[in-house]
Amino acid sequence: MNKLSSFLNELNIELIQRTFIVLVQPPRILKVNTNMKASVCLLPAEALNITSKSVTVTADLTSNDTVKGILQNNTSTMKISQKQNTAEFTKMKVNDVTRSKNKSGESVTDEKFELRFFMQIEIEGIKLNLQVCSFPVVVIQNGNQECKAMATILWDNFFDENTVPWPKFADMLKYRFKETIGVSLTPQDFKYFASKIFDKTVNDLSTMSITWTQFCKVNMNDKKFSFWDWFYAIERLIQNCFLDMYKDKLVIGFVSKKQTEDMLNPTHPGTFLLRFSNNCLGGISIAVKGSKSIKHLSPFKIEELKNHSLVKLIQKQKKFLYLYPNRPKSEAFQNYSITKEDPDETLKNKGYEERDFNLSYESDADDEQTNSNALMNINHDVMDFETSVFNCSDFLLPPLPEELPADIFNE
Repeated sequence: MNKLSSFLNELNIELIQRTFIVLVQPPRILKVNTNMKASVCLLPAEALNITSKSVTVTADLTSNDTVKGILQNNTSTMKISQKQNTAEFTKMKVNDVTRSKNKSGESVTDEKFELRFFMQIEIEGIKLNLQVCSFPVVVIQNGNQECKAMATILWDNFFDENTVPWPKFADMLKYRFKETIGVSLTPQDFKYFASKIFDKTVNDLSTMSITWTQFCKVNMNDKKFSFWDWFYAIERLIQNCFLDMYKDKLVIGFVSKKQTEDMLNPTHPGTFLLRFSNNCLGGISIAVKGSKSIKHLSPFKIEELKNHSLVKLIQKQKKFLYLYPNRPKSEAFQNYSITKEDPDETLKNKGYEERDFNLSYESDADDEQTNSNALMNINHDVMDFETSVFNCSDFLLPPLPEELPADIFNE
């Protein structure tokens, strides 16, 4: 009987431990000195006959059960009642973090931590120490590290190994893009991704595998950034500059320069399409068919589009006639008329002149303008999207041209 009683007590303790849960997970990426929210809950608290009706819950930043950081505002009170048995952390922040010694090829954004919540309760004279851990988190010092940190979190969510079959990798990207953008990636998109990652055309992707290193560590061929750097920057570009346009399928997006020319060659002059830049982080280019050949505008980047309307540029170009394949421009963009919220109009109302987009074409020698600094700036640009302070001198420029230079159609 004593053994049975002891066994039942152990089961009860295990059951109580399992009912202490993280109700609201902290952000998966924690920025030092930035407030975060989280909460924990003891599910059957009222039924447990806990001696105290108020219990202190404490949080630590840990890695492999070792405290690795200094947290501020890391205590909260759980009130035990029928209505409330949760402890909320509303202004907790990481003040400092102790990093492990990096292995070869690892960076600070590869290291994962946990928030460990613990408390002590007393039931009929027996003291129980309860603890629960959050999902893995990555701690960063600044916004420039957010891209790499997100790669760590995303891979950790889906995989336990460093090499995975392409179909599983495709499922991960499909889920990610659907969650962030609200649009499903197509089989053609994945063929394009594969050509960038493997630097060749792959007919049967089901036989391929991809490594963690290929995903986000090594630069793509002849590029200064990895596949994930490029993909992440495009997500930010869509979210902050033309999400509705992308959902309405006005942006072709994931297509190469050569594929673009193959698509536009059979069309009428004045047909144009929008595609993501291949060599520029977070850039979108417009390709338009002239009388003799296809011309490509140099990519527009977040730092330009966050202050100026891409729709306005397209609408004002009289020789942009049809959105690929043959949709009249006026029909395609009829739901995107310029409003008071348009950045250019807002600035004009404040006494500034409209800013030129500095229209230029890609040269044959320079396939697309590359931007090695874009990776450092992309997260900062997105974070400051709503709070940018405009420099007056930036807008004392000629207005947007009514037409593109004539030589685009007289080649």
